[in-house]
Amino acid sequence: MSTAANFAGQEVTYIEGKITNNGSKTVTNALMQIIFRDSLGQIVQKEPAQRLMVITTREPYIDTAPLGSAPLKPGQTREFRQTFEHVSADWNRQLPEITIVKSSTK
Repeated sequence: MSTAANFAGQEVTYIEGKITNNGSKTVTNALMQIIFRDSLGQIVQKEPAQRLMVITTREPYIDTAPLGSAPLKPGQTREFRQTFEHVSADWNRQLPEITIVKSSTK
């Protein structure tokens, strides 16, 4: 799911989803690579790897924190939200390609 919001003249884009730990160890950190594509499927923006931010509370406001503050135990699923201050105007508004490029476990 992606959402755009406008704050004081600045558009901010949110990508939200769920992540599940299918492994046998607790995940304490994860870096995500996010790629936005245009209507022809070509890459228009490739974000540098960024730390996965999990949603810690939803009411009254959504709050996020790095995965390390709320590690993901085996079999557990948690919602995440990544925020972008700029996304290319050529983005096709489809869910971007999201890949976990590095993780830490304990």
